[in-house]
Amino acid sequence: MKTNPNEKQKRKRRNKKLRKLLKAAGMGKHGALYDVGILFQTGRKICGEPNLAAAAEMMRDAAAAGDKRAEEWLRDFYFDDDAAVQAEA
Repeated sequence: MKTNPNEKQKRKRRNKKLRKLLKAAGMGKHGALYDVGILFQTGRKICGEPNLAAAAEMMRDAAAAGDKRAEEWLRDFYFDDDAAVQAEA
């Protein structure tokens, strides 16, 4: 099966964007940390399956760096967890 040259170029651009995003996250840029956290949450592009522990770690780092979206994500994440625990009790 042949790959369409346009698809190959698109894949190459996506991989380059992902590498740049991961590099920015490694440098502690809060927007990139948030975006990588979302990728871990959904499992897309990074690990194939959702990884909420890794997502929460990225969001904590992003929130510590001042990202308001990450702070909101963490509030929702911990609220959902508390609600689940309370429902079991």
